[in-house]
Amino acid sequence: MVKLVEPIDHALSRIPTKINRNSSSPLFSNSPPPLLSLIGTPPALMYASIFGNVSAIIQRLYSGTTRYHSAMQRVREFNKFYQIPNPLKQRLEEYFQVIPLPCPDSMSL
Repeated sequence: MVKLVEPIDHALSRIPTKINRNSSSPLFSNSPPPLLSLIGTPPALMYASIFGNVSAIIQRLYSGTTRYHSAMQRVREFNKFYQIPNPLKQRLEEYFQVIPLPCPDSMSL
């Protein structure tokens, strides 16, 4: 009778337990090959620039939304404080919804 499967102990005994890292083989080098560094760097830089730009766009959207809501809140407070009649109140709110708000950079000029 022929055994098709050898015992696990016998199979494990043939696996080398110690790797010779002093070998001159490029498989056991501690530094990555130069070609791999050249190939991997441009995609990493491209990914970083795209991620950075997307983050900047999202941050700009959040700051724009915050400025819009604070400006509308000031208009509503003005209307309430001076007891502006309803038709004029609606026109003021529509006006401030349509005009672009100044950027924070231009406010410092």
